[in-house]
Amino acid sequence: MDVFNTLMRILHIVFGSFWVGATVFNVLILEPRLRRLGPGHLNPVMGAIMPVVVPAMISSGLIVIFTGFVLTFTLWGTLADLFTTTAGLVLLVGTVTSIGSAVVGLSILTPSGIRITTISKNLAGREPNAGELTELKRLSRRMETFTRVNFLFLVIALITMSIMRYV
Repeated sequence: MDVFNTLMRILHIVFGSFWVGATVFNVLILEPRLRRLGPGHLNPVMGAIMPVVVPAMISSGLIVIFTGFVLTFTLWGTLADLFTTTAGLVLLVGTVTSIGSAVVGLSILTPSGIRITTISKNLAGREPNAGELTELKRLSRRMETFTRVNFLFLVIALITMSIMRYV
């Protein structure tokens, strides 16, 4: 195996591990514990970590998708194999779910998180009015739902990528 493909695999695996691992930690451990503590704990903690987590997740996802495409084209040769072999179909499912996760993250989770942060900053020590409270609850439910969708996409991608070599 050449140096370029080895580097692409290392980047793909390291950043994929971070992307999936951070999502699994968030969905299974961090969010449920913070939700039990209530918005007085959830909002400040998430507000403090999201400015760091969001760019890291976006960067990791883009690196994983880019290196995945590079590996697919350099190691597989033709796209026809993706539709005619079992391993190709498994790879295709992993690719689609990875891209699905990136789309959900960029088009739903990131804008919703930015909106929550904006509303929270505007509150500045005061209680939210009825409209703000309704909007925060709606956005919070949306974030919770689509974080789980993202989780499912990434777990499916992880499973498919893990088994691809053996099918």
